Amino acid sequence: MALDYVGRETPIHLSCDIDALDPKWASSAGHLVPGGLSLEDADSIVRRIRGSGNLIAVDLVEVNPTINPNRLEQTIQSGRVLMKRALGFYR
Repeated sequence: MALDYVGRETPIHLSCDIDALDPKWASSAGHLVPGGLSLEDADSIVRRIRGSGNLIAVDLVEVNPTINPNRLEQTIQSGRVLMKRALGFYR
């Protein structure tokens, strides 16, 4: 619905706020959201935005290595998946 709203010609800057993910996927983030997005859901969103052809910029925010150092690698891996999808490394 959001893509329909902004239209087919609108450039999109995607800000991936990693703490929107459930802590299972990103527990080393600024504001944990139990019951947040699954990595699959976030990946689907990024895939659809990338597929629109209007993605011109992307950033990843809220990874905080001091919050849960024992699960930092999972948070980094989740961010890596989303950034690779946004940049077209995964189809």
